[in-house]
Amino acid sequence: MISEDKSVDEIRGYCALCTSRCGSIARVENGRFVALEPDPSHPTGQALCAKGRAAPELVYHADRLLYPMKRTRPTQNRRRRWLAAD
Repeated sequence: MISEDKSVDEIRGYCALCTSRCGSIARVENGRFVALEPDPSHPTGQALCAKGRAAPELVYHADRLLYPMKRTRPTQNRRRRWLAAD
Protein backbone atom coordinates (compact mmCIF):
# COMPACT_ATOMS: atom_id res chain seq x y z
CA MET A 1 0.00 0.00 0.00
CA ILE A 2 1.35 3.43 -0.95
CA SER A 3 1.29 6.10 1.75
CA GLU A 4 -0.59 9.31 0.94
CA ASP A 5 1.82 11.29 3.19
CA LYS A 6 4.43 11.47 0.44
CA SER A 7 5.52 15.03 -0.36
CA VAL A 8 6.54 15.32 -4.02
CA ASP A 9 8.01 18.52 -5.49
CA GLU A 10 9.01 19.14 -9.09
CA ILE A 11 11.66 21.82 -9.55
CA ARG A 12 12.30 23.16 -13.04
CA GLY A 13 15.83 24.08 -14.03
CA TYR A 14 18.60 22.78 -16.25
CA CYS A 15 21.08 19.94 -16.04
CA ALA A 16 24.67 21.15 -15.56
CA LEU A 17 26.41 17.79 -15.99
CA CYS A 18 27.49 18.49 -19.59
CA THR A 19 27.77 21.47 -21.91
CA SER A 20 24.28 21.09 -23.42
CA ARG A 21 22.49 22.45 -20.32
CA CYS A 22 19.28 20.57 -21.11
CA GLY A 23 16.05 21.79 -19.54
CA SER A 24 15.06 19.47 -16.73
CA ILE A 25 12.64 18.81 -13.92
CA ALA A 26 14.12 17.59 -10.63
CA ARG A 27 11.78 15.31 -8.70
CA VAL A 28 12.13 15.58 -4.91
CA GLU A 29 10.23 13.18 -2.66
CA ASN A 30 10.20 13.87 1.08
CA GLY A 31 13.24 16.14 0.75
CA ARG A 32 15.30 13.59 -1.21
CA PHE A 33 16.32 14.12 -4.86
CA VAL A 34 15.09 10.97 -6.63
CA ALA A 35 15.00 11.70 -10.37
CA LEU A 36 15.93 14.17 -13.08
CA GLU A 37 13.55 14.19 -16.04
CA PRO A 38 13.55 16.15 -19.30
CA ASP A 39 11.44 19.33 -19.43
CA PRO A 40 9.59 19.27 -22.77
CA SER A 41 8.62 22.95 -22.42
CA HIS A 42 12.32 24.00 -22.46
CA PRO A 43 14.05 24.48 -25.87
CA THR A 44 16.78 21.94 -24.99
CA GLY A 45 14.67 19.69 -22.76
CA GLN A 46 13.44 17.08 -25.20
CA ALA A 47 15.73 14.42 -23.69
CA LEU A 48 18.46 13.92 -21.10
CA CYS A 49 21.77 12.16 -21.58
CA ALA A 50 22.96 9.31 -19.35
CA LYS A 51 24.82 11.77 -17.12
CA GLY A 52 21.61 13.67 -16.42
CA ARG A 53 19.66 10.50 -15.74
CA ALA A 54 22.34 9.41 -13.24
CA ALA A 55 22.27 12.69 -11.27
CA PRO A 56 20.61 11.25 -8.13
CA GLU A 57 23.22 8.48 -8.00
CA LEU A 58 26.00 11.10 -8.13
CA VAL A 59 24.46 13.23 -5.38
CA TYR A 60 24.09 10.33 -2.94
CA HIS A 61 27.16 8.25 -3.87
CA ALA A 62 29.05 6.98 -0.81
CA ASP A 63 32.45 8.12 -2.19
CA ARG A 64 31.34 11.68 -3.02
CA LEU A 65 33.59 14.35 -1.49
CA LEU A 66 31.70 16.50 0.99
CA TYR A 67 34.56 18.81 1.97
CA PRO A 68 37.80 20.07 0.42
CA MET A 69 40.91 17.89 0.51
CA LYS A 70 44.61 18.74 0.20
CA ARG A 71 47.13 16.26 -1.13
CA THR A 72 49.92 15.84 1.43
CA ARG A 73 51.75 12.94 -0.21
CA PRO A 74 51.20 11.04 -3.45
CA THR A 75 48.93 8.54 -1.68
CA GLN A 76 47.57 10.63 1.21
CA ASN A 77 45.04 13.42 1.46
CA ARG A 78 44.12 15.61 4.37
CA ARG A 79 40.79 17.25 5.05
CA ARG A 80 40.81 21.06 4.76
CA ARG A 81 38.52 23.73 6.18
CA TRP A 82 36.39 25.78 3.84
CA LEU A 83 38.41 28.93 3.16
CA ALA A 84 38.02 31.84 0.77
CA ALA A 85 41.69 31.55 -0.29
CA ASP A 86 44.69 29.39 0.65
